[in-house]
Amino acid sequence: MSVADRGTDRVPLPLGTRREAVAQVWLLGLVGVQIACQLAQLVPQLGTARPAFRVAAFGFSLAAVAFASGRASRHPSRPWLAAAALLMGVQFFSPTTNSPLSGLATIVLAAAIAGPILWVGRLRVTPTLLRRTLLTIWGFQSLSAAAGVLQALYPGQFMPQAGGAYDNEFSDGLKLVLADGSIIFRPMGLSDTPGGGAVAGLTAYILGLGFLCNSRSGVMRTLAVGGVAAGMFCMVLCQVRVTIVLAVIMTAVLAVALTAARRYGDLIWLAALVPVTVATSGGYALTVGGEATLRRLETLVEENPNSVYYQNRGQFLEWTFREGMEDYPFGAGLGRWGMMNLYFGDANAAPDAKPLWVEIQWTAWLFDGGAPLMVAYAGAVLAACVATLRVALRCPDRRVAGWGAVLTAYNLGVCAVTFSYVPFIGQMGLEFWLLNAAVAAAARTVAPRAGAA
Repeated sequence: MSVADRGTDRVPLPLGTRREAVAQVWLLGLVGVQIACQLAQLVPQLGTARPAFRVAAFGFSLAAVAFASGRASRHPSRPWLAAAALLMGVQFFSPTTNSPLSGLATIVLAAAIAGPILWVGRLRVTPTLLRRTLLTIWGFQSLSAAAGVLQALYPGQFMPQAGGAYDNEFSDGLKLVLADGSIIFRPMGLSDTPGGGAVAGLTAYILGLGFLCNSRSGVMRTLAVGGVAAGMFCMVLCQVRVTIVLAVIMTAVLAVALTAARRYGDLIWLAALVPVTVATSGGYALTVGGEATLRRLETLVEENPNSVYYQNRGQFLEWTFREGMEDYPFGAGLGRWGMMNLYFGDANAAPDAKPLWVEIQWTAWLFDGGAPLMVAYAGAVLAACVATLRVALRCPDRRVAGWGAVLTAYNLGVCAVTFSYVPFIGQMGLEFWLLNAAVAAAARTVAPRAGAA
């Protein structure tokens, strides 16, 4: 064999290395597509392609379901999600489904959102890849929260153009009057949605706590504290009170999970740095936001929490379980609410298939499959919560166990969101199933190695 021939020889990668490379392509690929599509929506010249950017990540998830190779492992949520899919399939044939196209679109979107439970389990997710995925998500959301901070500190300089649905004569309720008299949209972060900085801030906050507890690098811990501070600043200044409540819930759940796992060193870091960081950044946000921001936050402690919730979202929950359950015990048909109705619905549908209004997740489940779908999907979410807690308490790999504790807190926060918003119809739902599937897959990857030791 000549030297030239030897130079062109390719040494095949070991099977394990190849599987890890494939897993990285799919996991980081989905996260990268999500980030790219969100940033593309900030470019005014691409405004006509906005719908395509909104659905691209869901298309990637469906492609992964079809093409990601490997032997699938069962996640505890899979049987529940299979039941939910069956119920929605039956609902498709309901005479009250708005149109075949809107019904099919609803099923396809639901499949894309829950898709990671199917395809991530086929991949070899190592602790390193899990951390890299979480780092990518946290890094982008922290940058988005930091952008929200700049939008508040330098009014008019860093604010992107609001999406068409928000930039109109009804947008005054989405604006803030700062302490210096400036009037701005609620910080958007790296999104085109007023108040979007609060959503980015919540993710930056909880994953920042994860890196604070799970990192041994002083630099990484410093960056984590910065993400937590930026996240809290945005949550306070955006005046999205539910995110602040969720941050409190998530922090408490994380502390309990760390205590149950006997990770007392991580608990000390949490107790030592978080109160100071939150008080400093939140207090500074109140200084910038002025009296209006302070008055809105005071309602969380001055008024009865049940009364505050009922006035904002509780009435929708009450309607769902009283009138709604009586009217639609087995569903109202598919494609009758939200973007699936807006994009694919039939405006000339029969009266009993006309559009319906949804404000919280429980109403969405009721319309799409009635009480059986509410039980099935809630069961899937609860199974995911139990699975991450089991990882936190039993996984032999300390890194993966630590992220299991963080995801337990994150999961319960998303559970709480179902009573205020509709997380399982968009990016939040996709991210929920992606992270849960990734943690479970990483725990399975390290289990054989621990057994061999």
